[in-house]
Amino acid sequence: MFKIGFLIGVLLIIGIGIYGFFNMKSIMNDNTIKPIELVQLDIENLNGEKIILKTGKPIVINFWATWCVPCIQEFPEFEELNKKYSEKVDFLMVSDEEIHKIENFKAKKGYNLNMVRSLITFEKYDLMLRPATYFYDSNGKLVSKFAGGITKEELENEVKKIVKN
Repeated sequence: MFKIGFLIGVLLIIGIGIYGFFNMKSIMNDNTIKPIELVQLDIENLNGEKIILKTGKPIVINFWATWCVPCIQEFPEFEELNKKYSEKVDFLMVSDEEIHKIENFKAKKGYNLNMVRSLITFEKYDLMLRPATYFYDSNGKLVSKFAGGITKEELENEVKKIVKN
């Protein structure tokens, strides 16, 4: 009897895990992550020089990690839209990992995206989830945010919104 109960419990846990994995997008929403204002960001470029973000142009900020599979899966979409909208929008890919890890990832994948390092761990921003994408208008006001992976269509729709503002 114990073995049957144990087996049912294990199968139930596996089933819930599989359901959660495939339905993660419907579970996560913009309320899953807290707002982050541009002035909160403490970032540096890959040369170790501190960056002060300026307003005047809309900005898309993606919080990611080199070990994050959904992050890596969405990079081609960011790369494509960065090329398409580079005159109108700044794309900033922020990782809190060591600079050498970010540099190695960028070199290995061949991306032209602007990758930077956060001097503050994501947990200090109350950001426990990767990826997370934030969209700011040209005045630096947070317009929208996405928890988890973002599709090309979602990304482009949000970019179009901040370009219009």
